[in-house]
Amino acid sequence: MRVSGHGLLIAGALLAALSLGPARAQTGSAMDFMNKLAGQVGVLVDDRSRPVAVRRQEFQTLFDNASDNHEMARFAIGRYWSQLNDEQRRQYMDLFPVYMAGYYWKTFSIYYGSNYAVLSEKTDANGRTVVHTQIQLTNDRPAVRVDWYLMREGGAFKIVDVEIEGLSQNLSYRDYFADIIQHNGGDVSVVLDTMRQHPNG
Repeated sequence: MRVSGHGLLIAGALLAALSLGPARAQTGSAMDFMNKLAGQVGVLVDDRSRPVAVRRQEFQTLFDNASDNHEMARFAIGRYWSQLNDEQRRQYMDLFPVYMAGYYWKTFSIYYGSNYAVLSEKTDANGRTVVHTQIQLTNDRPAVRVDWYLMREGGAFKIVDVEIEGLSQNLSYRDYFADIIQHNGGDVSVVLDTMRQHPNG
């Protein structure tokens, strides 16, 4: 996926909120969840003493624990899901979280040191909890509003979408995949090829 300004901001926001530990039953508010995750990820962000490969693998675990990869993957492929055979679907579901996390990993150092604040939460019309947060960027740039869409799964919160200044991460991936499919004669397998060739996004 091409790295756009909005994409970099979303990646930075994810870096501020991914969990270090496995999903557990949670009884606190969604704001508590986001605050805790922000504190936990700081441990990983601050540790520059370990090899990149080790921290990249840990980041993959963080991403998988904090996100509903299945929900986001299905949304991203959209109507083209029906054109994949069973084996292609399996490959797609395996490749998507690695590809997506790799894209965010590329921007890891860009947002190192940015300030992150949880502002408020609400429930939307679809029953999702929306947590409003703000990222204060460096170099005196204006703060950026980031909205996290969460659902409870097995008693644990999971991120199902992220919006940056109103731009949905899920929609960005759906548009990107549709674009490369259309530019390759409608061949849906090009999405799989893209994720294999560019595992870091």
